[in-house]
Amino acid sequence: MDHASRPVRIRNFIAKTVPGVSPESSAEQTTIVSIPAFSGIWLEIEAWSADEAAQLARVIADGSARLLVGDHTEFTEQAEGPYANLVLIELDVGRRSIRLTSSLFGLPPVFVIHQGRQFGLTTPLPPTPQFGIPLGALDLESAADVLRWGHPLDGRTMATNVRVLAPGEEANIGPDGELHTTRRETLPDGREYANLSSDEILDDMCRTFAANARRVNTDGSVVSLSGGLDSRATAVALLKAGHTTSFVTLAVNERALDARLAHAFCHNYGAAHHVVYLGKEFISGLPERVSKTAQLTYGVSALSQSIDHFMYEQLGPRVTGRVSGNLGNQVGRGGVESLTADEPRASMLSEALRAAVSARKREPWYLPRMTEQGFAKVLFQQEVSFWSIPNYVVGSRFAIQQSLYASRKLLALANALFARDPELNSPSAASIRARDLRHRIRGTPIRTSFQRRFLIQNDDRGRRIPINWGWLAHGGWSIPWVIEASQAALDSAVVKYSSGSGFTARLARAVPESFRRPYGLVRWPEILRGPLREFVNDTVRSERAAQSGAFARTGVNEMLDSFYAGDSAQYASVVRALELACASQVLSH
Repeated sequence: MDHASRPVRIRNFIAKTVPGVSPESSAEQTTIVSIPAFSGIWLEIEAWSADEAAQLARVIADGSARLLVGDHTEFTEQAEGPYANLVLIELDVGRRSIRLTSSLFGLPPVFVIHQGRQFGLTTPLPPTPQFGIPLGALDLESAADVLRWGHPLDGRTMATNVRVLAPGEEANIGPDGELHTTRRETLPDGREYANLSSDEILDDMCRTFAANARRVNTDGSVVSLSGGLDSRATAVALLKAGHTTSFVTLAVNERALDARLAHAFCHNYGAAHHVVYLGKEFISGLPERVSKTAQLTYGVSALSQSIDHFMYEQLGPRVTGRVSGNLGNQVGRGGVESLTADEPRASMLSEALRAAVSARKREPWYLPRMTEQGFAKVLFQQEVSFWSIPNYVVGSRFAIQQSLYASRKLLALANALFARDPELNSPSAASIRARDLRHRIRGTPIRTSFQRRFLIQNDDRGRRIPINWGWLAHGGWSIPWVIEASQAALDSAVVKYSSGSGFTARLARAVPESFRRPYGLVRWPEILRGPLREFVNDTVRSERAAQSGAFARTGVNEMLDSFYAGDSAQYASVVRALELACASQVLSH
């Protein structure tokens, strides 16, 4: 393939065996290039602007093109192997070939759909009901994953005929018009750093992180900023690199701890700071917003991802990029996203789905895999992508997703560092939970944290502004902020216990609002019982949900009635039932 052509960044790529579906609005048509390629393969490529669409059409007309989905600033001619946060598509119409390589983390996600002899490839947005190839029925194995752990595993989606390429997996469409995929071992193992001391590795991670900040393009972007370590390190690195950036924080109101910490940081640096409040406007459009996110995620995390959807609505179309602390938890300290394993109400499930859930142990799914396959491999190439796909898909509909933690070298250095940590050689739920709690209360130890080392070296103006529950990057705590964090923890306890009955609930309800600072972004149980009640009933009790093969109608009705009567123990079951019911709505079209 001729590599002389300049690579073109794109919003979404589709290659399929059926003719393209014309967009409804003329505004969208100006950004879409739709052409028959070869051997019955049709291409539908969405650019980020009309100008880029015109450039793309010219490049394709020349016969070959390299297309970039994801963080295009990561692309270099000299790169070997997959990128960390970028899908490279090599298109050669003259030679009748398409080659697509997934990233190291599996983000942006690449979806493959098969229906008989028809197939399609899409990235980063999944096939829709208007795709031209029918979406399969609700996959009960995926549904069981969601009910137990919150997301599908092993490349499954909620549709039986749609899967996600594994990290580093390559897809090829050749002159015969057939699709072939090849799986490769792609994780950088860090062996080249075996002779370095831990201090030398941490220093190299700091230098790499700073270099990533200089590379990234922040034009038209916002930077997500919370009160946590991952986004704080990102913010400092970008400011140190000379970027003029604006920061955005999600909060329920101005008293929220994250909003106050982010505001204090931005004030010290003189940086623009915007807070998106999840108040009445968020709640008023919630049913429609959940439906839109469900279309993008096939129902998975449709409720929680409506928050990000609202954020992008508030930021407006001028924001075309988002830099976040995504992957910082994993790359920075070997953390995971969740230790939760749910036990859904069995009576609401069909017999087949109940059996599938029962076959899954009530423990974090990744723990036995980490023991068998290695901690870093499972963390970076399974736990990250499985959890992050819904968030990445929703975000990609609006903006290019960027992270300073997504880099091949940083991944290799982290792998080398984690290999020396005896706690990670045989992780358990207890040890991972203890690591997470230790980080929140006093921070990951400075001797093992490149993020803290980076902040100690570079965060002069934010030195006195704490992280998480009041600890300082250079050591110690800020007592006033510890008190505020304690008020947030009190709020969490009040929300958890006040909806029940008995003495504990009465005591929780008696705690004055002035003693508390909002802990969560949204109080979902209250919203599900109030503004979303009609939507939940219409969706979960619908005929489509009943026909999906996932539910037992009588059990669903009893579960919802119990929740509306005040049984908070049913909350998790309501959320999961809503996600599965949303999936059945999307897939039945």
